[in-house]
Amino acid sequence: MVQKEIESVKKAERDALKSIEEAEKKKEWIIKKAEEKASLERDMLISKAKIDGEKLKKEAEEEAKKEAENIKLEAKKDAKRMEEKAKEKIPEAVDYAVKKVIGG
Repeated sequence: MVQKEIESVKKAERDALKSIEEAEKKKEWIIKKAEEKASLERDMLISKAKIDGEKLKKEAEEEAKKEAENIKLEAKKDAKRMEEKAKEKIPEAVDYAVKKVIGG
């Protein structure tokens, strides 16, 4: 009777060790799969960040070009206005110079 109980305990111990080994293998497999998934997700996020960064850079460059064009147009308009004002003052300056030369 005692022998049967000893065998039963030994069998239970072997079964428990086998279950522990299987659980350890399953744990290692789960960890490996989680690491693979994390690595894949990291790579996808890096790729997306690069694409988003390039897109934002392109948008910023386009916006800068538009702003530069607007500044250029405004500068041309300002130069034209200044030229017109200068042309308007030419007759006054000529009259003044003539009066000075004539002595008047």
